[in-house]
Amino acid sequence: MTHKTGRERSLHLRREKMNAGFDNINEDDAEMETSTADALLTPSTDTNNNLQPTKSGWTESVFSLPRQMSFTVPHEEEPLMDSNYQKKCTDEAGLPVYQGRRSLIQKALHLDRSNKRRSKTAYNHQARLMSKDGEPMISNIRIRQKNAKYLEDIFTTLLDMRWRYCLLIFALAFLLSWLFFATIYYVICIVHEDHLHVDDPDWKPCHCNVYDFTTAFLFSLETQHTIGYGFRGMEPNCIPSMITLAAQSCCGAFFQCIVTGLVFAKLSRPKRRAETIMFSRQAVISQSGHHRYLLFRVGDMRKTHICGTSIRAILIRNEMTCNGDVIPICQYALPLQIESMASGDNFLWLQWPVIVSHHIDRDSALWDVSADDLKNEYLEVIVILEGTVASTGMFTQVRTSYVASEILWLHRLVPLLTYRVDSNGYKIDHSKFHETISQDLKSESSAKELHTNHIQKTKMEEE
Repeated sequence: MTHKTGRERSLHLRREKMNAGFDNINEDDAEMETSTADALLTPSTDTNNNLQPTKSGWTESVFSLPRQMSFTVPHEEEPLMDSNYQKKCTDEAGLPVYQGRRSLIQKALHLDRSNKRRSKTAYNHQARLMSKDGEPMISNIRIRQKNAKYLEDIFTTLLDMRWRYCLLIFALAFLLSWLFFATIYYVICIVHEDHLHVDDPDWKPCHCNVYDFTTAFLFSLETQHTIGYGFRGMEPNCIPSMITLAAQSCCGAFFQCIVTGLVFAKLSRPKRRAETIMFSRQAVISQSGHHRYLLFRVGDMRKTHICGTSIRAILIRNEMTCNGDVIPICQYALPLQIESMASGDNFLWLQWPVIVSHHIDRDSALWDVSADDLKNEYLEVIVILEGTVASTGMFTQVRTSYVASEILWLHRLVPLLTYRVDSNGYKIDHSKFHETISQDLKSESSAKELHTNHIQKTKMEEE
């Protein structure tokens, strides 16, 4: 009879307790099991180790582990799983593993309880070309003479710049201009030897009471902004000072005109007006009869609405040629209609929130898109709303986008308008602006397949 060591007996007991019902595991796999589980479930204080204690006491790192193995929890440490939370499941290869309330093994093997949950996690982080706020998620790199081209159009560059940087540039420009002309006045003072005759009553200086750089700086500041000299001034016996004063007066007026015009232009830009335009957080693909529609909602929170509003939509998806080559980010126009208006009439009146729809017919780029395509393919719908701000008369553009994970299959938007008898008017409940309702339909086929099945069914009924 072979005597077992203490480690072998402990290993045998743990295997019988934790792996009841599992296939037999050889000693090599069991040795690997214990060492790996100990490494995973034991906190470490080594700063160079992959495992670091966190607020909850354990790490949540992801490790690459052998697939054909099971795991146990050491008795010496505080267990992460108890009998109330211990559950048995399988990984992607069908191998049984244990999961608990805070199981690191589940995170290590990337276990998902269903393919639906895993695919949802995958396309929730899908790349997009435009953010929900309408900002392009594109970086232009390796452009020749990029800075020079921006400087050629300096007004637009400053107009598009953030306020903090714009004000910093203005402050530095004024400070440098004060210092530049103060240096010129100080040099004139030195050349004319005014600093050597400060207390000489018979001496005629170029500038009264300007005898060092500090007084020259104050004289420059007072000259540029015409705030009055006080007891400092200029004598008519110095031609260079008069030329410098005239040049600084012109430069000061030029700087002030630029600052005033730029600040007014930035304040009157309709960029902030776009923030009061609301788009539904998600778009839906709805079915009515044997027709499919892409729907989303748009509304305006202000009472002074945008005039001459029009709306367009563009579908972005990858296209495959006959040769098998993939053409990325191809653009397809999606004709829109506003509720009961005719198709192609993209005029929009935002007195109340309206539902914008796109009929998915044989001419639509969404004609062959099914529910599986929304889960597995890259697809993005970019919506562009344009109009004129009534208060300023300036043109504005509002943008948003819907990626595949934000397009709900066979849903419809919740109505917002309700009639109030007491006030003889309508009430708009904006708390339901983003709400959707699932339709009681199980079809996951594309609009093309739905149309084909409808034709076949009609022919069979006629026969």
